[in-house]
Parts: sequence; structure tokens; C-alpha cells
Amino acid sequence: MFPRCRTLSFGAVATPSKGKDRRDTKAAGRKGVLMRMWIPICIVLCLLGALAFKIFQKKPVEETPHASADFGNVPKTLAELLALPPDELEKLDVAVINLLTAAGLRGSENLDIRNCLATLDQWAKHVERETQRHYHRFVERPQDFNNSLGYFRMKMLGTVLIEDLKMQYQSERKEQSKRGVHTRKDADEFFNDSKYVFLHGLLSGDRSGTCASMPFLYVAIAQRLGYPVNLAATEGHFYVRYEEDDGTHLNVEATATSRFKTPPDEEYKNLWDFPTTDEAVKNHGWLRPLSKKEILGHSLLTRSAVLHSMKRRDEEIEIWNQVGKYLEGPGWKNPFAEMKRRSQWESLWSELEKLRVPEGPNSEYLRDRKARVQSFMARSTHITSIEWEIQNLKKELAEHEKQTILARDSAPSLL
Repeated sequence: MFPRCRTLSFGAVATPSKGKDRRDTKAAGRKGVLMRMWIPICIVLCLLGALAFKIFQKKPVEETPHASADFGNVPKTLAELLALPPDELEKLDVAVINLLTAAGLRGSENLDIRNCLATLDQWAKHVERETQRHYHRFVERPQDFNNSLGYFRMKMLGTVLIEDLKMQYQSERKEQSKRGVHTRKDADEFFNDSKYVFLHGLLSGDRSGTCASMPFLYVAIAQRLGYPVNLAATEGHFYVRYEEDDGTHLNVEATATSRFKTPPDEEYKNLWDFPTTDEAVKNHGWLRPLSKKEILGHSLLTRSAVLHSMKRRDEEIEIWNQVGKYLEGPGWKNPFAEMKRRSQWESLWSELEKLRVPEGPNSEYLRDRKARVQSFMARSTHITSIEWEIQNLKKELAEHEKQTILARDSAPSLL
């Protein structure tokens, strides 16, 4: 290609004359040839550069087009979802279950389930592309990913969700979670907007959520990619569980946005200030994969919390009527027993708040002790354990007051 260009360029040079004019003409000719050579060279280099950029660039996440088509042979309303037999329920997309349960709540006024599902499909394709693009890193250095394909897959999924798709923990609820959800008022504030506790809030707007919704996003995308992933729960918290080929499993903390975290079961059992009892784990089905039936039950519990914050008491009670059909285990056998437990909890909380810590040598310790019991209560569903902790605190307070009185009475008089 280049010699031919040179021939064409030379053919354009005028016949030189003698002496200095001839030398000037030759120099000008050479300069013209070089200039003409560089033009096609630059064009070729630009084309090659553009081609390389197109091949190797990280493909951006496109905007989701409006999904006008129907979203398949699945229930379209919450009533239809609740009417499904168990075998049909297990075939459903976890996202459909979650989104239908959010319908009609504050914050879901503009909920478009078809668009949400189209967005999830598109995001899953983007995660798949990025996972394939970086797969060589796992092949070359598997030790960087704990020698686990599941670890690599889930780390890539989390990285794409956070870095490319900008998933984040909703800032106000993040601060509230740090302080602790201690009272019914705290809970109403946490659940007062469905878009932060259901999946649709992560698929639009500022893509913010909480531990009630972020694990659902992980699971919905992972299951679209065919990963052996499901939702799991501990007391007051959802997380993600990946089943490895060797029979072990990998837990993934979906709310960790600063670094990838894979806590062991024991950490989830002891997630809060006080450990979850073995009895509660067994009775409530914590620390294991949840069935679609159970996922619907837990989604209904989240719905009931939003309804409570909206003061739609009759609808909340109706949801509790449904919960017992979906949540397995003795801890969920009677939904009205759960409502009674909540009433007992609020009574115990009121009792705890009224406990006064007198001034004395151990006052600082006892104030901290009371705060820890409150923190435990904020995340516990086990009334017997709560009663036991409050009674122990009462005994410590009584002993402290007794010792304070004895120390005061035995002090020498200044008179």
C-alpha cells in the first residue's frame, strides 16, 4: 500500500531544472512525497485505533428502553400471587415476588414491574459481559479469589452493582441503622417508604436500598445468570448465599459497598450485640436458603411494616393473616401469636426505658449495659431472652442501688 502511494506522489513532481533551482525542486519534491505519505498512514492509524478502542473498551450500561410487552405468564397482582399453589410459586422469579408485594404502598406509586424486569435483564447481561471480560484474572490467579469460582462470580457481581450501576445504601437509613432501630417510631421511620425496602427503589432514581432490598437485587441478577444463589436470613437481616459444588456455601453481605465481604454463618448468628439462640435459628429458619414460599412470607412481613407506618391497620392485619401460610417453622406457626409477641415487645421496651440508672461508681457501666439490652431488643424476636436480659439488668440495678445506699450510710459524718 505504501510503495504505491509513493509512486503516485512522485508522479506529481515537476521536471527539475539545473543548479540551485534543481536542488530546490528536488527538496520540495521530497517534502511533498513525505507529506503525501503521512496522510494515508495517519488515516490507517486512526482507523486501527478506533477499531481497538471499540474491541477493548468497557461497554457502558445503556439506558433501559420502555418495556411495553407483557412480562410473561406470571401473576400481575398481589392477589394473583397469593392465589398461586406452592409448586407454581417455586417457579417464579424472586424479583416478581418482591415487586408484586410492594404494589400499592407509599413510594410505589409509579411502580412499573415490566420496566423493572427489563432493567434486571439488561443489568444481568452487563454483569455477564464484565465477568467474562475479567475471567482471565481468575484463571491466572485463582488464589486472589480464594480458589473459588463462586467467590469470583459474586465479587464481580458486587463490583458491577456498586461501581458501574451505583447501588448504594440509603444514607438516612444507614445512619439510623448505626444508631439502632429501637422503638416502634424508629421502625415506622425505617419502613415509611417502600422504595427503600423493596427492589424497585434500586432499579430507578438514586438506586438506594437497605438490607431489606439489596440482597434481593443480588439474588435476582445471580439467578438470571444461572448461579446457585438464594436469599438467606438471620434475625432482622437478609443476606445472599452461594452454594459451592463441593457442598460448602459462601455467604455474601449485600450491604457492604466499600469492600466485598463473605461472613461465616457464625458471624450472622452473632450479628448483633447478643447472639441468636439455636432455638430461634431452628424455629424461624435462619442461616439457610429460603424457598420462594418463604421469600414471599418475608416480603409480606416487609409489606406489613410499611402498612403499619402508613397507619393502614386493617390491611396490616390482613397481611398477617397470610404470613402463616408461607413462613415455615414453629416460630411462624401462628401469625397472630407474632402480633401478640410484638405487643409484648413494645410493653417490655417501655419497661426498659423506665429503668433509672442511679449515680454511683458503676453508673457508666450500667448505662452501657442498658443500652446494650436496648440494642439486643431492637433486633430480637425472642421474648423469653428479652425478659431474661431485662430481669438481669434489674437485679444489677437493684444491687448497685443497695451498694450505693450502704456506702452513703457508712460514710463518716462531717458534723
